[in-house]
Amino acid sequence: MPSPPSQRAPGRPNLSRPIPRFALNETELAIALGVGVSTVRDMVEAGRLPRPKLWGRRRLYLVTEIDAALLEWPTDGEEDGSQGATDDDRWSAQA
Repeated sequence: MPSPPSQRAPGRPNLSRPIPRFALNETELAIALGVGVSTVRDMVEAGRLPRPKLWGRRRLYLVTEIDAALLEWPTDGEEDGSQGATDDDRWSAQA
């Protein structure tokens, strides 16, 4: 149970509030999208997701870039006249 603000050590964050996430690692991104890590890698190579940023040896995907990439994906039930059946269709759900 978190300490009341008056009993918390100075400089310690209040962990009872959600902490915003600015970046996700590859596993976290896969979980967030509901796919496997290898699918995330395939989507990056196909240009459907942005490449990760590097911080030392860590590969981090910026949440803002992921959001922007997802907005570019086709919407179910809408046809994009500029493209027919392409490799992008392999990301579509199969019945």
